[in-house]
Amino acid sequence: MSASSNNGKAGVWTNLEDQIVKAAIQKYGTHQWSKIASLLQHKSARQCQIRWDEYLNPRLNFHDFTRQEDARLLQLARRLPNQWRTIADAMGRTAQVCIDRYNQLLEADSEFGIASSLQLEYPNAETQAARPDGIQLEDEEREMLAEARARLLNTQGKKATRKIRERMLEESKRIAQLQKRRELKQAGERTTIKKPRKRYETEIDYNEDVAYEQEPQPGIYDTSHEDERMARDVANFEKRVSLRGLKEDRKGAVGKRQREPESSAKQANLTTTEFKRPKLQLPEPGAKDDAAEAIRANRRALLAGPDVDESEPVETVVKPHKTLSQLFASLPAPKNDFEIVLDEDEQDDAQEVQEETKTDAEEEQKAVVPAQDDTANESDLRPLHMDCLRMRAPDFIQHPKDAFGQTFNELSASYMIKEPFMQPTDASYFMDQVEHKMKDVSVDSEELQWQQPTAAAVKDSISKQLDKVKDLQRSFEYLQPLAQFNDKLCQKLCVEQLPQLRKLQQKYYMNYKIYQHEMQAIEVRRRRFQADLQGAVSSTFPSHRA
Repeated sequence: MSASSNNGKAGVWTNLEDQIVKAAIQKYGTHQWSKIASLLQHKSARQCQIRWDEYLNPRLNFHDFTRQEDARLLQLARRLPNQWRTIADAMGRTAQVCIDRYNQLLEADSEFGIASSLQLEYPNAETQAARPDGIQLEDEEREMLAEARARLLNTQGKKATRKIRERMLEESKRIAQLQKRRELKQAGERTTIKKPRKRYETEIDYNEDVAYEQEPQPGIYDTSHEDERMARDVANFEKRVSLRGLKEDRKGAVGKRQREPESSAKQANLTTTEFKRPKLQLPEPGAKDDAAEAIRANRRALLAGPDVDESEPVETVVKPHKTLSQLFASLPAPKNDFEIVLDEDEQDDAQEVQEETKTDAEEEQKAVVPAQDDTANESDLRPLHMDCLRMRAPDFIQHPKDAFGQTFNELSASYMIKEPFMQPTDASYFMDQVEHKMKDVSVDSEELQWQQPTAAAVKDSISKQLDKVKDLQRSFEYLQPLAQFNDKLCQKLCVEQLPQLRKLQQKYYMNYKIYQHEMQAIEVRRRRFQADLQGAVSSTFPSHRA
């Protein structure tokens, strides 16, 4: 029996142990097997290494050998005899798998090879599939999982943890010392830090002295009175600071008090400006738009039928506020039940805008009537109002080949320059006929009225549905014994029969291998015994040689 089995660490690998080994290898690598084995309770470091090399390594290939792989295996075995580890690395498989496949290739011609019962190979636990986890983990497995998770999630080592603890201790000491000095200073005690004792005479105190300071050479003039004045100024400054404090602190306090109302005012402005109407940026009066001019030029190039009025329209300056109010007034009536109440100033502006729009509309109508009389004789055209003109304008047809493409370009150009499309009178007559016939069409708009059912009808429908449910339940009653029988059969098959079948298969495999080896050994012994018997007979009866 092996050493691992003596230590009580042999046995089938479980799925939980495989997962712990994979997680530990991700943290510790493939060279610290003692640390990895310390996470498992029933496995040694050697078993963990064999399990990784023989089964868990993702680089291993467990598929069947192909012809090319068989040829390569035979070639490597011929070039590297008995170096199965090197051959396994080159093949991407385990050494035992390569050995078994090599023996199969050599013994493919003979059914029974020469061997003995001492060469019997038992299946190794490290090369078998893991045992699946149960429904609930045992207490021992749960404890092992908790310990492994705690150790693998700890990313800081002992040294880092100790340094963090020392840093926190130093910080607490410093805070305690500062608190003590503050309390002593408030009590009027002397709180100066004691100078450390010098280890030698020329030691430099970097908190008080200047490192490697060199005093200047004395000059020809007497500067003693300047030194006295500087010492006196320093003493006065220290006395003033001890009584009143620094002037910068007082200035900062005053500035802070002055900045507080400014910040509050800025905050108030921010809250009010969120609800203010943004400023409308419009071009200066009289400025020409290059885009409109380009559109007119394109229209002149495209339109060949009707003449285009190249006179520039009179530009009018409209206040942004009135324009926006006019746009809002042109919206359709809302379909909700509430109304928006405007302020008095906005109501006055809306009334002024309505009056201005009425006067502008009357003037436009007066100007349009004589213009229509003048142009009626010149051309038989009328404006076309269509809903499709309100949509986004499509692209122009570059080279129109028929009347349809020409009309399409005219419609696109009229939409882009915001002018009505002029069509011939024959089409207008057809449009009038269509509109006249559409008026004669009547649509029956009958509103569907929903009547709430009575309580008796609701109860009757509920009772009918309940009866249907009961009938369905009765119709499925015959499935209940089948389901119970199926559960019992599944329980018996999965819990009892399959494990027993697996044990019997393994037992049969082992007995069959023993039988094969014993038969081979018996055959060898029979041949040897027959040869010995013939030799003994020939030596005893020499006459039989002839």
